[in-house]
Amino acid sequence: MKRPMIVFLIIVAAAAVYVAANAIVESTDVTRGAATYCADPTAPSEEASSELGDLLEHVSTSVLAEGDEGIERDPMVPYKAPVKKQTTSQASAPPPPSIRVLALILDESPRAVVRYGGANLAVRVGDSIGDARVTEIEGDGIRVEDSQGVHNYPYPPRR
Repeated sequence: MKRPMIVFLIIVAAAAVYVAANAIVESTDVTRGAATYCADPTAPSEEASSELGDLLEHVSTSVLAEGDEGIERDPMVPYKAPVKKQTTSQASAPPPPSIRVLALILDESPRAVVRYGGANLAVRVGDSIGDARVTEIEGDGIRVEDSQGVHNYPYPPRR
């Protein structure tokens, strides 16, 4: 009774191995494409060559961006990002003057005490602070104008 059962199991196992082997061979044939269906597997058909050429052209145009030379790199070497060249503008504008308003005196002739360049200065409308000229003195701070435009300096100073 045991012998027929063992023979049956061997036949079922052999059939499973046969089916699996055929599936592997068929999947390999599909991955090779049209070349496996030719009489001579080493000489692909014109249709297959044409399809391959179209595919390569599509990949080369879609993968490479304009200006990209398609330089390949070794995947086993750590990636180092290319260093971008920094362009310097021809005439970089200097920053606005560093002014800190220390006090305001608001009477008929408004004045402000400011800290500029390490010194305390008392200024009125029209006075110069470095390359800038004081244009307004009001309760919220002072405004100065230079070649870059108008700058507001609040009082009390923000920290």
